[in-house]
Amino acid sequence: MLYLLGLLNSKLLDFYFKKFSNTNHVSGKEIKALPIVIVSSSEQEPIVRLVERMLALNKQLLEMGEAKTAERARLEGEIARTDAQIDDAVYALYGISDDEKKIIERSVCRKS
Repeated sequence: MLYLLGLLNSKLLDFYFKKFSNTNHVSGKEIKALPIVIVSSSEQEPIVRLVERMLALNKQLLEMGEAKTAERARLEGEIARTDAQIDDAVYALYGISDDEKKIIERSVCRKS
């Protein structure tokens, strides 16, 4: 499930969903239409580890509350780096080229 969570929260599948869906709401039909790459457990492991790290970092951030501290800024930076690592792992899994990655990144950032 963590592997799937990583894929579903990646910029690549966000891009795909926005490009090929007629709705802003995700239903079972839309999820079934997503191109989910099925790989072995060992191939899933790098994404699973990153998702576990992301969940732990977000838990720490939530427990910290709203205080604007250096520790909060550090955690937010770690979250951003981990998110980028997940995206890079998903891009590699799907064989996305650097040029394709740039298109996806520009499109997702513009619409977010």
